[in-house]
Amino acid sequence: MNKAVINIMEAVSPIDPSAAGATRIAKGQTLKLAVRGESTLACVAGQLWVTKRGERADYILGAGESLAIAEPLVVTALSAGAFSLA
Repeated sequence: MNKAVINIMEAVSPIDPSAAGATRIAKGQTLKLAVRGESTLACVAGQLWVTKRGERADYILGAGESLAIAEPLVVTALSAGAFSLA
C-alpha cells in the first residue's frame, strides 16, 4: 500500500481574499485543471490539496499561499475555500 507524500508549502506571497475571479470549491470537492504554459495557483481561502502530474510529492496550500504550475493538476478542497489561477 502506497502512501502519498505531502509537502507543506510556505507562503510565497500574500493573496487578497477579495481577489476577483476566484473559483469557489466545496469541502471534499475535487477538480482536474489543465493549464497552458506557466501559471500560478493561489489559494484565496480554505485549504487545498494539490497533485501535480509527474511529481511524487503533493502540496497543501492554505489561504494566502501559492504554487507555480505548468502542467495538469488535481485540486481537492480539504475545507471549503477558493482559488485563482494567474
